[in-house]
Formats: sequence, structure tokens, C-alpha cells
Amino acid sequence: MNTNNEQNQINSTEEISDAQEIKEEAESSENRSEKSEYFFSDDHAKNESDPHLGGNNFGSVKKVSISTLIISLVFTVIITFMVTCLFVSNYKDKVFSESVDEINQKLDLINSSVLGVQITDAERLKLYEYLLELDTMFDAYEFDEYEYSVITDYILSAYASAVGDPYAEYYNEEAYLQMLASLKGENQGIGVSITYDADADAIYVINVMPNSPASNGGVLPGDLIVAVGIGDKAEYVSDIGYSEAITRLQGVKGTKAEFIVSRNGKETEFSIMRSEYENQSVTHHIYELDNTVGVIRITGFDGLTPGQFEEAMNDLYGKGIRKVVFDVRNNPGGSLDSIVKILDSILPEGPIIRIVNKDGTVVQQIDSDKNAKYTDVKFAVLANENTASAAELFTSALMDYNRAVTVGVKTFGKGSMQSTLNLTGDRGIKMTVYHYLPPYSEGYDGIGITPDVTVELADEIADKNIYLIGDKDDNQLKAAVDSIK
Repeated sequence: MNTNNEQNQINSTEEISDAQEIKEEAESSENRSEKSEYFFSDDHAKNESDPHLGGNNFGSVKKVSISTLIISLVFTVIITFMVTCLFVSNYKDKVFSESVDEINQKLDLINSSVLGVQITDAERLKLYEYLLELDTMFDAYEFDEYEYSVITDYILSAYASAVGDPYAEYYNEEAYLQMLASLKGENQGIGVSITYDADADAIYVINVMPNSPASNGGVLPGDLIVAVGIGDKAEYVSDIGYSEAITRLQGVKGTKAEFIVSRNGKETEFSIMRSEYENQSVTHHIYELDNTVGVIRITGFDGLTPGQFEEAMNDLYGKGIRKVVFDVRNNPGGSLDSIVKILDSILPEGPIIRIVNKDGTVVQQIDSDKNAKYTDVKFAVLANENTASAAELFTSALMDYNRAVTVGVKTFGKGSMQSTLNLTGDRGIKMTVYHYLPPYSEGYDGIGITPDVTVELADEIADKNIYLIGDKDDNQLKAAVDSIK
């Protein structure tokens, strides 16, 4: 894989991210080396129908001194400047030595592309004065006690929301560390992918991660989690609701998840200690109606996805399979590093992605090398309206090189890149910094990708969860298989 940097700019991209290590230890509170992470963001629509049961995003509440709050408020005011410096510093240290003019260009780029407006020092000072005035009033007159850590989190979250970037997001300490672990494919919990089964009014287990607590505890794909809690504490999903049941199932390592599973009409209680596990974002099988075709489902692109993808391809290839359908329906995206590695393995020599600034200028291009594998395999890509971001690049790149026929319906349409940067106190902020283009075709941000063969789900399964449709009933999958015969 080669990187062609036309204007000697950044050497990593975003959700799309090429940073191999996404968190650094602080050397000191005054001399901190920050890492920025780029992604094809998957936050366009958090798909609650297919979550992984890992940890939660609720941080602990600690009361701190007013000086700590003031420091936080100051940070809030100058966040744009700090983020800009961190962005520049990271790539300056990592890739090349920049001139002052180049750095100033990046300062202008971040201020304009992320915020959309230039923020003056006077405006920053005024914001700080407002916050200090408000804090002084509450400190003097508020009757009830309040927690400064909570206030800080709300201020930073509101700042990210008010910018107008639909993908900007603030992470408190716990959420940030969990997000970083998730990007690398590491999670805490019981280790299952789940969805809602409307017919059973229960939680359907789509997949059980290998060597996870759930796997070791005997949970199987196809199980129905009908209740959380066991014994007298059991509460049925039908009574408390799907979202609440998920919340209760999630948790950190060292705590127990207790629930009731219905399997073949029999209910069984499970008490499983949560721990760390690796996410399984790639699954594969031989198509039920044609044993000459393989199906690889990719549910996201994290740090472990390239290895899992290669294992799936090698397994099918070793069995003589030379026709493969990539199912990226409901795939919300993931990291740049992940998608680039996968595309580099299956595309011929040439561009993989073009990264552009606000003016449409290409500031970086990442290329594949000439060592493409599986050149004798025919591909099809199955996509839908929830195929987004990195999954859309996957789809579009294969189309650009005529390596696959695409089947399904128009994709989501997200062609922007977010960078996640580390803030003081192991907090994080994610924001849009660039847009990107596929290898040769036009961008699809806000438009989506129209497949070569448009096929809607059949009426009889249109209201059914995509993960609950078998090969025999899946007309979209059948059309994808037919397209490569």
C-alpha cells in the first residue's frame, strides 16, 4: 500500500483512521503529545438493532474544586485553537517538519472546515467571561450541591453539539476509553451481537464472539434473551422494553450479567462474568442454495476486521469457492486503516481513497500496491440504505475497478471524515475535518451510491430484521448471487 501525498499534508485519514496507536500516555500535564484518530464515522445512525453488548458509557461522578472547573472552562473557550494545534502537532511529529506557512494553512483549514466560521480571540474571551460569571453566581447562590465533573461534561458536550457538525461528539473519560478500545476491536461485556425480534418480543442473539464470556458460558447464536435478571429479580424484555434490557445487560469486566434464554421453547438461566473480548465483525458461510458461492458479512470496520476478512476469504478460497458476495447491509463504517488494508488486498495497483479539503483540493491520496489477492474470484456487493461511510468506500472502490457488481438499494451517503482527538483528562472530541472521494468516481456525500442492480427486499420480508432472514428467503442475497453467475 502506498501513500501519495500531493501537498505534503497528513499521512493518516479518518472514520476513516490510520493511526496504529490511538492513545498515548501523558508525559506531563504541561508537555502532552496528543494523537488524532481518523474515521469513517459510524455515528450517522447508531444502529440499535445490532449493538454489541460491551461496557456502558456512563462515567463516575466526582466533585472537584472550582479551580478545576475554571481550567475546564478555559479549555472549552480555546478548544478550537487547542484542537488545531494538536492536529498539526501530531502530524508534524509523525510525518514531516512543516513550515510556519503550512501550519497556518492548517489552522485556517480546521477553523473553517470544522466550525464553518473564524473564531476571534475576543469572542473566546467573551465566552469565558460568560461562563465565569455564571459559575460565580451558582457558587454564591445555588441552594443544592452540584458536581463540577458533570457540569464540565455537559459544557463540552454542548460545545460539540452547537458547532453544527452533525458528527461532532464529546466523550467523557469512560466513554472515550471504551470508544478507543472498540475501534481496536476490544470490548468489555459478554460478547454477543444482538437484535430485536419483534415476533418474540425478545433479544435475538445474532452472533457470539469467539472465546468471549458468552461463548464460554454456553450462549449460542439463535438464542432468545427473554428476560434480564434471574430468579425473583428476572424482568422480561416484553415488560421493560428492548432498550432498557440492553442497558441492563451491558457492563464492565468483573461484573455479572444475569439473564434468561429461551432455546427450543425451554428457558434457561445464565449468570456470566463480564470480561474483555475481541469483536467479530466478519462472518462467512457457503450460500445455502448454491455451494459454489460464499457469503461474507462485514458488520463494521475496526482494527480486527482485516485479519478476520483474510481468514474468511482464505477459508472459502481453500474450499474452492470462486464467487463471493460481500454483504455490507447495515454496515455503518469504521476506521480508515481497516478499510484501506482490506481494499489493498483485493484491488489492483491504483488509488484507494482521495482526501479533499473544503475547497475540493485533494490533499492526500492512498494507493493500493500491485499485490492483489484473489484475482480469480468474482465478487458482488450487497448494500442497503444503512450502508454508510467506510462501507460505502468499500462498495464504490470495487465498482470503480470493475471488481464487483453491486446489488440492493441506494446507500446512506456519507463521504466525510472525522478525527478523534485526545483532550485533557483522557477525554475525547470527534469532529469532521475532511471529505473523501472514492478511487475514480465522484463523491457520494449526501447522495449515496446507486447499485448496478436495484432490488428491494420482497414485501413478505420487508418488515423483518435483516439479520433474521435466512438465505432461502433473502431475495436481495439471491439477486447478488445471480449477478455473479
